[in-house]
Amino acid sequence: MIEFNNNGTRVATGGFGVSVHDPKNGNVLASFDNSKSVIRDLDFHSDNIHLVGAGEEQEVYLWNTEKRNLVRSFTGHTSRVQAAAYRPGWKQIVSAEENSLVRIWDIARDQGGEFFEGVKNYPSEMVFAPGGKLLAASEWIPWETGHAGGVQLWDTETKEPLMRLDGHEAGVAGIAFSHDGSQLVSASYDNRLLL
Repeated sequence: MIEFNNNGTRVATGGFGVSVHDPKNGNVLASFDNSKSVIRDLDFHSDNIHLVGAGEEQEVYLWNTEKRNLVRSFTGHTSRVQAAAYRPGWKQIVSAEENSLVRIWDIARDQGGEFFEGVKNYPSEMVFAPGGKLLAASEWIPWETGHAGGVQLWDTETKEPLMRLDGHEAGVAGIAFSHDGSQLVSASYDNRLLL
């Protein structure tokens, strides 16, 4: 897992621990030992400093890459956390676990009681449209199941599913919105991009 912050001054890599580098010279700006849990997904806050990570051991982590410390961890998931993302313009994080549950975490209150439903299979990535009113989650499906993955969309204000986008013949590895939020692209293990 690798993630740039919005202004391109930091790049973070995950795995057993997280490293944050200066992309201009490669210097390590911060590192976080997280040997108990593989970090499967990372997302920078719009302040370009705070970083959220999805951990395999059912936790979500929030780091300050400037002060080089763990701000807090969020617990409440019941299976491996596959993806995590900041909601633009809000003090909220969303995270998705292997059993398809997507939780919303209120950073200020350290709570994660609300959740979205609608992901049929393993969520692999979550992204918000600009403005944060639309959330998309891609579904990764193990090859042996023979099922196709898709993309689920939600209205983040009502928490209701809007639609499911199908068309791939295998699991969906990644998704991204265009800058104006009008288009969504998905990449799948079927070696195709769908727009």
